[in-house]
Amino acid sequence: MKKLFSENLISFLFRIIATILVIIPVIYTVGRMSIIPEYKKTLVFILLAVLTEILTIIFDRKFWCDFIHVAGAVFMALAFASFLSGGVLSIADYIAGINLFGDATQVPAIVTYSIILFCGMLLSIVDCFVYKGAPKPLKNQIKIIKEKE
Repeated sequence: MKKLFSENLISFLFRIIATILVIIPVIYTVGRMSIIPEYKKTLVFILLAVLTEILTIIFDRKFWCDFIHVAGAVFMALAFASFLSGGVLSIADYIAGINLFGDATQVPAIVTYSIILFCGMLLSIVDCFVYKGAPKPLKNQIKIIKEKE
């Protein structure tokens, strides 16, 4: 059966969608950065994740691109964890029914953006497994051809 899409095309689509999903919470984190200081780290992790995803597109067929894929997934996971840890006080206030440590009115936004970041993180992790990989260096291919002769 003929393949409809190649692994590299699916990987590229996963990277694009993951990058878009990670960019979505940036406006919320910038707006809440003065109130919640943990969001400064979240913004740095989001920017690093976007940078690594752009680098995977630029250096697509290099032999060390697999490491950039993993770094992008790690930065997205760190962005998700940092965002969730910044909003945990608001979630605790919402559960307790008080308004003491955080802002309980922000819980729907925190949960929504956490789900968006989680989906972006999952797509980035799946992308690491779907990516076909770069071709072996030419030097190794020449050795294999000479050994066969």
